[in-house]
Amino acid sequence: MQYCVLVLLFLLFPHLVHATEPVDTLQFGLIRIGMSEAEVVKRLGKPAHILRKPRTADRVHTPHAMAPRKKRQYTYVYPGNSQIMDTFITFENGVVVDKVKRQ
Repeated sequence: MQYCVLVLLFLLFPHLVHATEPVDTLQFGLIRIGMSEAEVVKRLGKPAHILRKPRTADRVHTPHAMAPRKKRQYTYVYPGNSQIMDTFITFENGVVVDKVKRQ
């Protein structure tokens, strides 16, 4: 749903979109789950837009107990063009957890 809203915003307000190059299939294939945010920016450049989700609490195992941890999730958006689909790279605490290309 939020991706539909984002696409609608891009169509209605194109002047708000930063000029970034579309991500071709080769570069998209080089992005791996577990990659750091810095590695992605090094390969693809800065995103045109960042979708941020509210921070959520999570619990992780430690050697002695469960410990609370804040989970930070956000998505980098690289708009495509008429021949290349939009690219969405989702991070959790600075690490790639998902990547998608879609219109």
